[in-house]
Amino acid sequence: MLTFYSDEMATALKSFDMGQGIDHPLSFYTDAVKYNLGSEIFNKNVYPQGFDAYNTLFNSSVNCK
Repeated sequence: MLTFYSDEMATALKSFDMGQGIDHPLSFYTDAVKYNLGSEIFNKNVYPQGFDAYNTLFNSSVNCK
């Protein structure tokens, strides 16, 4: 289930960023979303490999927070 939702959300984030002139591979967004969802749902770090991608998106000056 985490994979299904993260893929859908990653596609939406990539589409948003492309409209802003930012282009990362889809896997970048998928990793960031899995990191965030895992942290929010399970209240622990279940997908640590997504931290760098998440941190990059979170600290971006162009975002949809």
